[in-house]
Order: sequence, then structure tokens, then C-alpha cells
Amino acid sequence: MQALRTSSKEDRYSGCGMDIARDGVRYAARRYPEARWCVANVAQDILFADGSVDVALSIFAPRFSAVIHRIMARHGLLLIVVPGPAHLTALRDQAMADVRDTGHKVQQELDKLLPHFNLVDQSSLTYPMTLKQPDLQHLYLMTPIYWRSTREARESIKNTPTMDITTDFIILTLTPKIST
Repeated sequence: MQALRTSSKEDRYSGCGMDIARDGVRYAARRYPEARWCVANVAQDILFADGSVDVALSIFAPRFSAVIHRIMARHGLLLIVVPGPAHLTALRDQAMADVRDTGHKVQQELDKLLPHFNLVDQSSLTYPMTLKQPDLQHLYLMTPIYWRSTREARESIKNTPTMDITTDFIILTLTPKIST
């Protein structure tokens, strides 16, 4: 968010974040107090004026392209972050979760977005990290992997002191299609 503020050509930056989870909004508000935060379900609608958003960022969240398109400025930028195929594979393997193939995720997202947006760029960001407890447990609890795990797998992760994991993100950069 600081990078967006710094790169703003005009001194009119304001940020607003939304999440359906109250805990997520509380955390974000503490981390980024300069932005406004609210609990909202973007599946319904987003209470912004048409064409009022210059940059929208969606990280691992459901997207509703018609709603986002409505609020985007003509030359706005939409950044979408989805998990790549190697995202948290070590955690998924140890959790013995019903691992879903995420290889189709990018195309699935593009199929939803391309009626309203043009794809400008697609890049990936992959890096390894070592997590210790309790950070490993915190990460595990906030992923869908946890909900697909058996009780035994949950105990196994809880009792794992450290884990080498890979984070793998695919970043899509899009611009709104201009209606004629």
C-alpha cells in the first residue's frame, strides 16, 4: 500500500480494503491504518461510485468481474493474485489433505475476468521460506488445507517444529475493457 501511495502522481491517494472476515479486517486495519477498512461481501456489490477506483487488488479472494469493472476508472489497473501450482506443497503433503490441482486456476480466473478486462501481464513470484511454530500453525489454520485435513494430520502439523515451504503466487495485471 505504501508503494501505491508513493507512486501516485497526484496527491489524492486513499485506500480502502474489504474482507468478509471481521478478523481479517481488524488485522489489516492495524497493519495499514492509513486506509479505510470494512467488512463487506463483494459478491453483492461494492459501494463505490462507478469509475472511481484507479487500482484494485485482489489476493486469494473470489472476484466478481462485473462488479469490479463497474467501479474501475477507464484506465484503472486490476491486480489479481492466485496461488501457483507449487504453493504450500510441503504443507499440503504433510497435512495429507485432499489436494486440489491448482494448475487450472489461472485459466479459470481469466475465463471469468476476460469478458470485462484485458490481460496486460502475467508474472509469478516463488520463494522458499522456513517457518517455525507458532507461525507454521497460524499459516496452516488460515488455509483451506486445514479444513480438508484429518485430525491426525492436524496433530502432525501442530507437532512439527519447523517446515521448509514454498510460496508460489501468480500475479495477473488487467485493465478494464472500455465500453463503446
